[in-house]
Amino acid sequence: MSSRKTLGRRRGGSPGERGADMVEFGLILLPLITLIFGVIEGARYAWSYNQLQDAVRAGTIYAINNYDSVSSGSDSNVTNAVRQTLIGELRTTSSVTVSKGVDATTNWKYVSVGVRATFTTAVNFLPFKGQLSAVNLMRRP
Repeated sequence: MSSRKTLGRRRGGSPGERGADMVEFGLILLPLITLIFGVIEGARYAWSYNQLQDAVRAGTIYAINNYDSVSSGSDSNVTNAVRQTLIGELRTTSSVTVSKGVDATTNWKYVSVGVRATFTTAVNFLPFKGQLSAVNLMRRP
């Protein structure tokens, strides 16, 4: 019988503690939301860096296969090959640099492609902002 009486009692302790649960929930909610968004933005940052590396690899493969028609500096065909691989904001904020030459000791041709892109977060209070960059070098006889 005593257990039935306790089930019907008011929860929350004394009348002065009625809002304590809401205050505690509010204090926990802000760090929890920050943690959730931080994990999401960190994953976006890693994914963007991976996309940039794939794009540099695609541009380098294009450049080494079309070595004679590629010019050093900023080649439009290599830039198009890189940007076709990128999606979203990385495509519009990327800059591509190309350098090529011949190694004097081995007489092999080489091509280096570098890409820089700006990464911005969807949530402004997180520190995952700035420039992403990737470089790839490829040689062939």
